[in-house]
Amino acid sequence: MTFYSQFSSSGVKTEKCQVSSVDGVNVVDGEILFITKVSRLHMGVYLCIASNGVPPSISKRVQLKVQFPPMLSIPNQLEGAYIGQDVTLECRTEAFPSSINYWTTERGDMIISGSDKYEAVSMDNGYKKYMMLKVRRVDKNDYGSYRCVAKNSLGETDGVIKLEEIAAPTTLKAPLQTTTFQYKHKEYDYDDDFSFPPIVLHT
Repeated sequence: MTFYSQFSSSGVKTEKCQVSSVDGVNVVDGEILFITKVSRLHMGVYLCIASNGVPPSISKRVQLKVQFPPMLSIPNQLEGAYIGQDVTLECRTEAFPSSINYWTTERGDMIISGSDKYEAVSMDNGYKKYMMLKVRRVDKNDYGSYRCVAKNSLGETDGVIKLEEIAAPTTLKAPLQTTTFQYKHKEYDYDDDFSFPPIVLHT
């Protein structure tokens, strides 16, 4: 991939021409920018700046788009949930042109979002997509495999997430401890020195 500066052809004598990514991390001096073995990682906006020492400098933004088939990653391929729990399945994809993404059950049925059982969400960030499937109130029929699918004009890919049953958490109640007081009765003679009867504590 080669970028050519358009400024020197206008008759303006340039002493310096820079081509850089917008974030300014990599800067290349010269009127031509060569990119070899282009990949999706090179996608983005590049800025070509021309200056001859006399303000103002002039610049041009060039956006590079690289076409590639969908790629997919799954943070957790095995999820566990107990009966009655809500669980969320996650999937991340990359593609350009933008891909069509959806979820299916292990039987191949497409999951429709918006029902009482399922909620599917997809968020875009450039050529990246984040897919989320929320399964509400899991029951016995919900356990099994789920597929996240991404496809565009260049290809298709999918990944599998397995949902398994786990034991529901149990709540332990501490035994109630009671304390009783017992007085031992004793008769006292008024001639004796008076004192309170002893208290014995039983637990």
